[in-house]
Amino acid sequence: MNAGRWAAALLSVAGAVLLVDRTVPAADLSAVVARWWPLALLALGAIGVLRLLPASGAMTGPLLLVMVGGVALLFTLRPLPGWAGPLVLPLLLLAGGIGLSLVGRRERAAQPDDPTVRREVLVASGNPLEWDPGQQPLLLMRSLVGGCLLTVRKGPVKGMVDIRAALSGIDVVVPRGSTVHLYARGPGLRRTVTADEAPPDVADLRIVVLSAFSTLNVRAGS
Repeated sequence: MNAGRWAAALLSVAGAVLLVDRTVPAADLSAVVARWWPLALLALGAIGVLRLLPASGAMTGPLLLVMVGGVALLFTLRPLPGWAGPLVLPLLLLAGGIGLSLVGRRERAAQPDDPTVRREVLVASGNPLEWDPGQQPLLLMRSLVGGCLLTVRKGPVKGMVDIRAALSGIDVVVPRGSTVHLYARGPGLRRTVTADEAPPDVADLRIVVLSAFSTLNVRAGS
C-alpha cells in the first residue's frame, strides 16, 4: 500500500471512530480500538508473508510487523507494568518518523511526469513486482517496514534501481545471463549477491541501495 492510501485509510478509520464515539457514547469504540489496534499490524504482516512466500529474504518487513504487533498487543492487554503502556505509541511514532526520513532521502532528482522513471513506495506491505527496464530504465523504490520480490525483465537497454529502505527485505531476481553492479551502504544492512557481477560501466543492471537494518538478496532467475 502506498503512502497516499495509508493516509486515506488512517483518516477514514479515525473519522469513523470519532463519529461513533460522538453519536453513540455507550459503544466506547475508542477504548476498543486502543486495546486491539495491534491486531491490524499482525494482519498486515501475515498478509505480507503469504504474498512473499517464494522470497524468504524479502520477509524482513512483514515479519517485523508481526513481531511489533505481538509486542504491542502485550502492552495494550496490560500484562506488563502500567508505566510501560503509555510509551508504546510514542515509540512507534518516533520509529516511523526516523524510518520515513531515511526512506525519503534521494541522491538523484527526477521529474514527476518523467515516463522513463518508475516509482514504488511500500509502507508496511509486502508486494511482488515486475519491472521492465526497456520501458522505464530507472526504478525508484522506497520501503518502510516492507517486503518486495522484484523480478526484472530482460530489456534492450541497461537499467538502474535506486532503493531507500528501512526495516525491510528486498529480493531482486534478474534474468539469467544478466550482469549486475551493486553499491549498497547503511547500518545493519545484510546483502547477498549470487547473480553475475560486473563493473558499473558494463553491467546490465546497476543497483544503488541506502538502507537501515534491512536485507537485500540479488539472484538470477530460472
